[in-house]
Amino acid sequence: MVKIFECYRGVQVILPLHLYNREAAKQQIVKRYDGTNQAELTRLYGYSERWTRAILRNMEH
Repeated sequence: MVKIFECYRGVQVILPLHLYNREAAKQQIVKRYDGTNQAELTRLYGYSERWTRAILRNMEH
């Protein structure tokens, strides 16, 4: 944290809400889903439960 402070002192830094883009997250959620770990994947990728549920529902069709 000190290194970040020293480097960016006084500068406004904006960080993205999600570290993964949506398409990459979709692919990983589908790949890692084992039928029981929806909540874990939701937390891991930082998207809503509703969004994750929709991805998994569409996977079945």
